[in-house]
Formats: sequence, C-alpha cells, structure tokens
Amino acid sequence: MGNQRFWKNLAGSGALAGILVWAFSAAAIARVAPARPWHPVEMEAAAPARDVAAATDEDPIDRVRAEVLRRRAEAARQAAVMRAAEAKRHEQARSREQAGREERVAARDRSRERDGEGARKAAARQAALRKAQADQERKRTTRKRTARVASRKEGAATVSLADVELLARVIKIEAGGEPYEGKVAVGAVIVNRVRSPRFPNSLRAVIYSPGQFPGVTEMIDEVRPGSSDLRAAKEALAGRDPSNGALYFYNPRIHRCDGEGDFLCSLKVTARIGNHVFAR
Repeated sequence: MGNQRFWKNLAGSGALAGILVWAFSAAAIARVAPARPWHPVEMEAAAPARDVAAATDEDPIDRVRAEVLRRRAEAARQAAVMRAAEAKRHEQARSREQAGREERVAARDRSRERDGEGARKAAARQAALRKAQADQERKRTTRKRTARVASRKEGAATVSLADVELLARVIKIEAGGEPYEGKVAVGAVIVNRVRSPRFPNSLRAVIYSPGQFPGVTEMIDEVRPGSSDLRAAKEALAGRDPSNGALYFYNPRIHRCDGEGDFLCSLKVTARIGNHVFAR
C-alpha cells in the first residue's frame, strides 16, 4: 500500500516523468560520450554514490533514491574540484606575491649599492679636486717666492754707482786692514742680506738698519774708499762670495765667545778670513 501511494503521488506531481526523461537522456549520453579517467577528488566525492548504487536493487523507489544520492555526490565532487582550483589559485597568487617581494628587495639592494658606489665616486672626485687645488696653491706660492727672490737678485744685480760707492765705504770701515779676500767677503755678507727674505731688499736699507752697523753709519759720510775697496764692492755686487753664503761676520778678538746664549757665537761658521769669522 505504501509503495502504491508513493507512485500515485509521484505520478500526480509530474516528477516521475521528469526523472524518466532525465534517466533516458543520461543513458543515451553515456553510450555516446567517451569515458575519461576520474580526478582523485572526483573519485572521493563519488564514493558515497557508488556505495549507495551498489546497495540498491531494481526497485524504482530505490533507483530514485540512488539518483538523488548520486546528484548529491556529483555536487559534492564539483564543490571539491572548485575548492581545489581555488586553493591552487591562492597558492599561485601567494607565489607571485612572494616573487614580487623578493624582486623588490633585490631592486632596493641594487639601488643602495649604486647609491653607495656613487657616493664613493663623488668622495673620490672631491678628494682629487681638493688635492688639485692644494697643488695649484703650492705652485702659486712657489712662483711668488721665486719671483720675490728673482726680484731681489735683479735689484742686487742692477746696482748704481752710488750703491758701489756706498758698499765700498762700508768695506773700508769694516775691513780696511783685512786682505782683499776678506774685503770681498764683507761686501758679500751685505749683498747676501739684500737677497735674504729676513732682511730689507735694498743695499741702503740693509746698511742703515737699526743696530746692524752702528759704527758704520756714524763714519760713512767721512770715509773715502780706495781702489781695492771699490773693486771688492763691484765683485761682491757681481756675485762673488768668499764667505760661502754668510749673513754675519765678527772679529773674535773683539767679540769673545765666553758665555752661553751669545747669538753670533751660536751661528754656523762658514769661513774664516783674516781677523773675521763669517757665519749664518
């Protein structure tokens, strides 16, 4: 009775006709469509349906129930396939994101390396520029010093008769009783002072410097130099120097080196001629 009531209700609702049409269509498609291997996920999802189909017999109600269960299994299989595809997409997205992060880190490292190399090159250029500027400054200083020395030498070389007369009078006063070589040496000391940056750059300024030749300045206007004095003055002005570059001379009989701290006695002796010691 129960089965008959079920079939009547099923026939009245038209569901039986739909199921039968679907069943025949599925059977026809199954005959035509080639079989394909199942995906493991599909096999796992279809396992309940297979189990149910195996347990059923030829009863129509059981077949309907089996069909319902099969549809549910198919839906579960498709959902599992979709989940697997979605998980695969997520995994690929994560891989791309990770690769992008690694590429950005590598690009940042390369940029920092380029910046560091640029900074080192800039520092090297600045150091080379400072060195070049320092070298140019040293060259300018050397040229100026050379020009001053040349100017002093030129000024000493281009002397007038008045300078010869003036130097000859100093030689007469300081070395009148000395040998001729000693007279030239005394004149050379005065010329060396003109050429030295430690003293004035003119003959008259050196002779009349305060405290340098006090006895000379008092007598110079009254002295008349002899021929040997004039000749010694000309040779000294021409560059002859028996004193070997001395800037000072003194008579050890008059200026005795007895105590410590004496300036003249602390100098390096360059020559001894007659009664004079020459030093610098």
